[in-house]
Amino acid sequence: MNYIFLFYYLSCALAYNFNRPTPRSDKLYVVGGVEVSPHSLPYQAAILVDDTYFCGGAVISNRYVITAAHCVWDCRFVQVLLGAHKWRVRETTQRNFYSNTIIIHENYTGQKVEDNDIALIKSPMSIPFSSSIKSIALPDDGCCNFTGSTAMLSGWGYTSTNGGISSVLRKVYLQVESLAWCAKYFSYVNKSQICTKGTDSITGSVGACYGDSGGPLVKSDVLIGVVSFGSDACDMGYPSVYTNISYHRDWIRKHSGV
Repeated sequence: MNYIFLFYYLSCALAYNFNRPTPRSDKLYVVGGVEVSPHSLPYQAAILVDDTYFCGGAVISNRYVITAAHCVWDCRFVQVLLGAHKWRVRETTQRNFYSNTIIIHENYTGQKVEDNDIALIKSPMSIPFSSSIKSIALPDDGCCNFTGSTAMLSGWGYTSTNGGISSVLRKVYLQVESLAWCAKYFSYVNKSQICTKGTDSITGSVGACYGDSGGPLVKSDVLIGVVSFGSDACDMGYPSVYTNISYHRDWIRKHSGV
């Protein structure tokens, strides 16, 4: 099966598509999710190029948005949209900024699906916080084993492999699985990552798909992961893999002060 990142639009220079014997994807959407109450997730960010949505992110301070490195690899600048529910519609709650200050983890090479898939986007001015735009808390360094717990993924990604980008922000609740379990599906996972189950007993297939890359995985109002990769068959019940925020806290602090 194919490994893919989960962004919808071509990245700033290249789109990644890897043919490997295990499933993986760089395109992500919320499969099995529901529409959120408008502006109830004020940390959610949308990353756009040429006014086209292709990745998610999360506000972590009044100057920084966090996302996946593969979303902004080889980008000279990006547009970040905040306070949105319907990203295609001009809402009074929305604010956006353009940035050419993009900090990609120094050990991320962009040559393949890999770990250290994390990046920061710096706003050129202070982000105007409001009831619709707020930062999300981060976990402590190496604080937690989330295996067996439930976390929430949100984004505007596809809702099925053959669908399209969602017009409204959606969310889905996912079970965090052990890396040993995840390794049955993906040959390359390690402690710098988090894995979620791709099915549940009620809705069937659940998880991330095209367009959800870089988006937030949240537990108890704390950002624990950003979407990294999954299967190119997003609605077939395969797991999704996330960059582990707790593992990268030193790096985040060093480059953002957060």
